[in-house]
Amino acid sequence: MEAGKPFTAWWVGSHEGPREDFGVTEFGLDFELQAVPKKLNVRVSGDQRFTLFVNGNLVLRGPQRGDVRHWHYHEIDIATFLKSGSNQITSVLTNSGWLAPMAQLSARNAFLLEAEEAFGFLSTPNQWRFRWILGNLFKMMNEGVGEYYIDVGPGEIFHCPSKWSDWYPVHPICRPELRGEPGGGSAWALIPASISMIPSDELILPIRAFQDTRLDNFESFESQVTALKDKDLILDFGELIVGYPTFEFNATALTEVRVIYAESPVDENGIKGDRNELFSKEIRGYADLVCIIEPGVFQFRPNWLRTFRYIRFVTTRDVELCFCGVEPAETLFSCEASFDCDEATVQPIWDMCVRTLKLCAGDTYYDCPYYEQLQYIGDTRLQALIGYYLSRDRTLQRNAIEQFHWSILENGLTQSRYPSRQMQVIPPFSLWWIVMICDAWMHDPGFDPKPYLHGARGVLEAYQRVCDGELEPFWCFGDWVPEWKWGVPPGGPNAEMHLVLFEIAKWCFGQLQGSVEGIGQISPISPIRPISTTNPTEHAEALWRYFQTLSGLEPDPWDEAILEIAPRCTYFWQCVKHVGMQPEDYVSLLSPWREMLSLGLTTTPETPEPTRSDCHGWSAHPPLGLLQLVAGVTSIAPGWSKVRIAPRPGSLSYFKAVIPHPSGDIEVELENGNLKIVCPVYFELLWKRETREFEAGSYQI
Repeated sequence: MEAGKPFTAWWVGSHEGPREDFGVTEFGLDFELQAVPKKLNVRVSGDQRFTLFVNGNLVLRGPQRGDVRHWHYHEIDIATFLKSGSNQITSVLTNSGWLAPMAQLSARNAFLLEAEEAFGFLSTPNQWRFRWILGNLFKMMNEGVGEYYIDVGPGEIFHCPSKWSDWYPVHPICRPELRGEPGGGSAWALIPASISMIPSDELILPIRAFQDTRLDNFESFESQVTALKDKDLILDFGELIVGYPTFEFNATALTEVRVIYAESPVDENGIKGDRNELFSKEIRGYADLVCIIEPGVFQFRPNWLRTFRYIRFVTTRDVELCFCGVEPAETLFSCEASFDCDEATVQPIWDMCVRTLKLCAGDTYYDCPYYEQLQYIGDTRLQALIGYYLSRDRTLQRNAIEQFHWSILENGLTQSRYPSRQMQVIPPFSLWWIVMICDAWMHDPGFDPKPYLHGARGVLEAYQRVCDGELEPFWCFGDWVPEWKWGVPPGGPNAEMHLVLFEIAKWCFGQLQGSVEGIGQISPISPIRPISTTNPTEHAEALWRYFQTLSGLEPDPWDEAILEIAPRCTYFWQCVKHVGMQPEDYVSLLSPWREMLSLGLTTTPETPEPTRSDCHGWSAHPPLGLLQLVAGVTSIAPGWSKVRIAPRPGSLSYFKAVIPHPSGDIEVELENGNLKIVCPVYFELLWKRETREFEAGSYQI
């Protein structure tokens, strides 16, 4: 279909209320085809979330998250799912109303589908019908997760069999409007989706099952039928998963089954400990409720993704359970990079971090999939930077930068997280957004920083006003240091760590402005450090040295006397600290991640024990350290058009790093004291205190 072509279909909904309340609505169209076309593209969207089926086949979930000023529509070819004769298109629309996840914005219940002109009879409204499930469908069922912030939406109450209303003709709401199109009569300004939401064909099965404290080793779960009686059943998947589980229940009497999802077992005090150990522990977490109101065989799959390693089933009467598998959640994240070496713990650490990054990347970046699923600038900047080294795809990074641009407030600051139904402002995170733009400029040849310069300038002006007391300080979060209330360092916006970040953001803005003006080269930083406060921190020390490395300078030596009394960086900041240190033996700094593995963690947690989240993207930075610090690969020109390679093998006698550069793979290999480098662009090599420059190619050093 022609890009940017105005819609001729209509948004449709119910003919009567509720229009904004929660509920599950199904839209359907039956039609005949004499022959199946080779291609049949449709454009589709919905509010809040839709699931599209063609002849019973799950085709698409959506829409990609945005806001009503930037509401995504998806284009997909449905021809392969069609047949000669009778066909059916259905879409299940889910709206969890005031209980919706914090990242889910909404205007009202609505659905939209438009087919190519020759198949206009498939477009809404035409002969489309709708019906809705009767009864209360959503409830907050997250008891037992502790006094933690959790805002991923409600659990689902699923009645078996489902009680549906009669079918009714759809009600046309309004003509769809593309963003920028003349009008003003639509609640949604439509833009094309940039992230695919096509379901996965993969199915994940558990590795073991428990009843009470007795372990049953099942060889296969593909057709495993288990009786739920007076004992709970617990399934262990062996690693954390984000996806859509499907269960089948066979009940001979009326009963309820509570399905509880947990990252890990906890003891009576809520302590997790070894994630592999279930003895004398409990499975607590958010839940769905399956209400079997007639005997029979029923299938249940939640409409929104769930995060878990363990699933616990609790029932009041006998029922048989057949577990059908978990469909992984949609993600664009992929890992094309690799790092091999002669230190045995590095590969499992790498795998744990990559798994974390994957689970923290859906249609936006997530800080954590279990508790929030929110795209925070501080977390996202680090996840995006790691992504430049792991994959050639830049979609998630560009999407994040753009969405934070959408979030800019009237005072010039960005919101700290976006999309989000509630405003939250962390002024230092606005500065990190400018650093994100500079990261993209340095690593993404297709990225244009020009659209963001006005917003970046406004952020810098606004932050100065915050420092001067002319704007509210909002929440000047720095790090989860135990001594800092709400993670705010002494001095708030004028804490040295924030002032150094302010200098970095101003420097980044200068580079971006220079690129737009055609200067296009990295300028040196000012040698003047912001005045030191009476409250030194590792964070300020790390940031200053990180700042120096950005423009190719050797960082100042660390002041060990300050570090002895300074608050220490947590996992979030250790990436900045490591870059600022430029350690000769980075692998020796990975002890915290070895401890994670010893606790049975399969993803990196939010903080050291005791932690809230077992899966937090900001802790998954060792792959970046291995590629940036051990292999020594960094971008030193816009679009990664020139590379610096400065290997620091430390205690390793062998390593091989592969980095997916936009122009081809970069390979750095050390074996028997010999260095082998393959680089698709001009590069600068710093090796054994000597700097040399090379054209693109393969070299033995």
